[in-house]
Amino acid sequence: MRRALITGVGIISPLGEGRTVFFDNLIEGRSAIGPITGFDTAAFDSHLGGEVHGFKPEVYLGRKTRGLNRTTRFLTAAIKLAIEDAGLTPEETKESGVIVGTGFGNSAHAITYAQKLLREGPEEMFPLDSMDMPSNSSVNFVSVFFGFRDFARTISAGFTSSHDGLGNALQLIRHGRARRVIVAGMEQLSPELFTLFYQRGLLAHSSGELTEACRPFDRRRNGLVLSEGGYALVIEEDQLAASRNATPLAELTGFANGFVGSSKLNDDNRLSRTSTIMKSALTNASLSPNQIDLVHTAANGTEKTDSVDAKTLNDCFGNDIPPVCAIKAQVGEVFGAAGVMQSAVAALSFTSNKYPNLSLPEDPEPSSLSLNKMKNRLVESPQKVIINGLDLSGNYSCLILEKYNQGDSI
Repeated sequence: MRRALITGVGIISPLGEGRTVFFDNLIEGRSAIGPITGFDTAAFDSHLGGEVHGFKPEVYLGRKTRGLNRTTRFLTAAIKLAIEDAGLTPEETKESGVIVGTGFGNSAHAITYAQKLLREGPEEMFPLDSMDMPSNSSVNFVSVFFGFRDFARTISAGFTSSHDGLGNALQLIRHGRARRVIVAGMEQLSPELFTLFYQRGLLAHSSGELTEACRPFDRRRNGLVLSEGGYALVIEEDQLAASRNATPLAELTGFANGFVGSSKLNDDNRLSRTSTIMKSALTNASLSPNQIDLVHTAANGTEKTDSVDAKTLNDCFGNDIPPVCAIKAQVGEVFGAAGVMQSAVAALSFTSNKYPNLSLPEDPEPSSLSLNKMKNRLVESPQKVIINGLDLSGNYSCLILEKYNQGDSI
């Protein structure tokens, strides 16, 4: 069977640009979450976000930035960094396919365009302003910018969008339908998106003596903190990677996804479905639960997401739950780009033998994970990792990544 190897990582994030800066900041425990400066939050009692500061798209795109929204700029820069990290030549790059996962895509730009159109009229509109409105415009741009000759597609499945993009890449490579796929996720913080989540009561906020923060699995949690950025991974078929002497960072070995019901359903009704999906991902990777060393959880500080993810782990692993890592406490919820972000962290951890803080809650929620299960030891050198994604509308996805060992044959 053909194997799918991660050979390049590209990151534009609130914790920094490039894999080294991002990962070092994550490992050192720095938080990407702070007061939002890109728009006014005075009308809300939520004010925090994970913003990308100091980003200069011209460094990555040259002068080809006119008409591009912030999301597409994040995406293009992240892909460029991933290509460079993988050591791909321009010709090798052109022989790639590309999959972009995003929950909200270019919605902020589309809203801004529509407002300007209504306010100023069509005669005042610049033609290029409409170029980057559709959800697929970003993948179209990067296809032209990098000259990709293979397929180009956008997957929009809410919070699991880029999880599903990676799963799609695994399936394509395994079945010989692709040899190299660049999978990326992109999202942008905007007043429209912030308002949407706020009105649904999903954002963390100050309440009494409780300060605003993202607190996965914590009794005091009261919502998520939105984030933004672009994340990209180069995924290659093993023989293709070997032919150019690439150095794999990790191997993508398992995937499963499905619809488990919306957040309106009670946890018990969703549990059997999420457990089936997680077990299917393990089967797809030819692994048993006791072989998993670490879980990158979907937990983001919302009660439903934390509860469903925790109960699924309890059901699949029983009394022997692996260490649980909730990096969204540091980075925020980057929704559709979360799968690539989580996978990038896992791949970089494999190569460095360094893992982010387990983000244990100060006051654990008993119904989520017991103290005993939350405070289990961190494996010194994890070999096999589960990465979970759960969308509030009901999509659930599960990826399996494994450490690539130099002795492995490719």
